[in-house]
Amino acid sequence: MLNRGFTRSAADPFLPYDGASYNQPKTFSTPVIAAGEVTAVLVAAGQSNGANNVDTTYTATNPTKIANFNHNDGGTYVASEPLNGCTGPSTLGSGNMFYRVADKLITAGIFQRVILVPLCWDGTTVATWGAGSLSNRIPNAVRRLTAVGLSPTLFCWQQGESDNTGATSQAAYAASLAQVIAQPRALGANAPWFIAKCSYISGTVAANVQNAQAGILSGPSQIYVGADTDSLTGTAVNRQADNTHFKAAGADAAATLWKTAIDVIF
Repeated sequence: MLNRGFTRSAADPFLPYDGASYNQPKTFSTPVIAAGEVTAVLVAAGQSNGANNVDTTYTATNPTKIANFNHNDGGTYVASEPLNGCTGPSTLGSGNMFYRVADKLITAGIFQRVILVPLCWDGTTVATWGAGSLSNRIPNAVRRLTAVGLSPTLFCWQQGESDNTGATSQAAYAASLAQVIAQPRALGANAPWFIAKCSYISGTVAANVQNAQAGILSGPSQIYVGADTDSLTGTAVNRQADNTHFKAAGADAAATLWKTAIDVIF
C-alpha cells in the first residue's frame, strides 16, 4: 500500500522486486527537499564493502537527517542499518559504510541532509554492472528517483575486489566502468562520479584495477577521485578475519576518506 501517495513512487515497470537486496519495513520519511536545506542524494554502487557487511552497526550523530531511498519500491525512509536496497546483512555483519559517510558529510557541514540510495551487490564484477545482469540497476534507481522528484547529487563507486581475483585487465575494467558511468548520463543524470581506489581482497591489491580506476579520471568530465580504501590494510584494525571486509574501525576510516574526497568538490 502506498503511503497516501506521498513517499513512494507509483507502481511502475522500472524494476521488479529485487529479492537479493535487503528490504525490511522502516519508518517513512519524505523525498521532498526542504527549502534552504542543502540536501545530497548519494547513489552508492559497487560490491560488498559498500553493502551491509560491516561487523557492527553505527550510532549516527545526525540520524534524523539521513534518509534511505529504496530503489525497489521508490520509498523514502528514515535510514537505519542494515540499509534497504543493497545486499546483506551477512555472517560478516549488518553495518553499512555509506551510512557513516552520510553522517560525516552532515557533521562536517558539507550537506545538511543526505538521502542514501544504496545499490551495492556482493561479489560483483565491473562487467556485471557495465553490460551484464546489473546494467539496469543504476538507471532504474535514477528512474525511481525521478518519479518522486529527486535526482542524484553524486555517485560513489566502491568496487574492484572481484576484478582483482578475476584478473580483469586494465583495458577491460576501464571499458566496463565507462559503460557504468554512461548509463545514468544517458537519462540526463549528469551528477559527479567519485571512484574509489578499491581492489583489496584477502590482503592483496591489483595494479591493473587500480590503474583503470585512476585512468577513468582523465576520461569524461565530472569524474573525481574517491576514497583510497586500498590504503586500509590488515586485520589488526581495518579488516575482518577474511582480510577483505571492513571492521567498524575500517569502515569509519573509509567513511572519513570518502567524506574528504567529496568535500574537495562540494
